[in-house]
Amino acid sequence: MPLSPAFHSVMPLIHRSPCNLKSSISRPFPSMVVTPPRTKIRTVSPPQLNELLKASQDTSSIIVLKCYASYCHSCRGVEPKYRKIAAAYNDSCGNVHPVTVTFCQMNYALNETFCKDILGAHSLPFFALWKDGEYLGGEAMGWQSINKKLVNKIDMAVRTQILSLRQS
Repeated sequence: MPLSPAFHSVMPLIHRSPCNLKSSISRPFPSMVVTPPRTKIRTVSPPQLNELLKASQDTSSIIVLKCYASYCHSCRGVEPKYRKIAAAYNDSCGNVHPVTVTFCQMNYALNETFCKDILGAHSLPFFALWKDGEYLGGEAMGWQSINKKLVNKIDMAVRTQILSLRQS
């Protein structure tokens, strides 16, 4: 029994996945498309980072810095996860946590001496963490380990900051 013409007109919608969409065919359910969160991540230079660090001493905040390069494939792979982590700590209504967590990024190619000599970034992407202006350390992380390692480090810094705020 041959299939009806109506069936053939519906078939392209059924067998289509987001990976193989053709630009000439529109999506059947545009409201179901999930876009990554657009959290503001500041791009900083070394002097701007120093200003942030001085300000964080007074406001008791945490600063997370990502050193990246446009030519680095791993840096591009980590970018969506870094944005999701930043969105988890900040939302559009303000800060979710009682501790302010500021997410920044620095172009390694433009600030290579600062990244190598001061931060110790010898491989990319490199993530550094400060609490109250004090350098807690940095580590190069790939896209496989960023969720576990970076989130654990941020959570530990947030917990210790909350405990110190409660004690004072």
